[in-house]
Amino acid sequence: ARGVEIICTRVPEPCPFHDVTLGQALAEASSKGSKVVFLVGTPAHCQTAVCAPILDNLIALQSQFPDVRFVHVDVYADEAATKVAPAVQALTLTFEPVLWITDSTGVITHRFEGVWHPSEVAQALSS
Repeated sequence: ARGVEIICTRVPEPCPFHDVTLGQALAEASSKGSKVVFLVGTPAHCQTAVCAPILDNLIALQSQFPDVRFVHVDVYADEAATKVAPAVQALTLTFEPVLWITDSTGVITHRFEGVWHPSEVAQALSS
């Protein structure tokens, strides 16, 4: 977490994708031969008003892909949305949401930006 409290601005409750870091998820995927889905988006403050539905769609997809590790990082490091999270800075993102899918070796196989349909992500996870 790099000194940042876990922030998830999903309402009414945080999403279930904050129990491990991206590094931990990639290590776990490597040992299990599974994929990782990594989403950067802030449901409560997304300027395009798509981050909340996209996150909700991923939560629904999780049940179809129990071997895939899902990780969500909110854009902000504080509830007031005044400090950008270290992950966003490290990735030099200037927009959201962005979603990456990796294979079991940590290689990025898909990247989705802005708006996408859950079936596109499902198809990428099935391949």
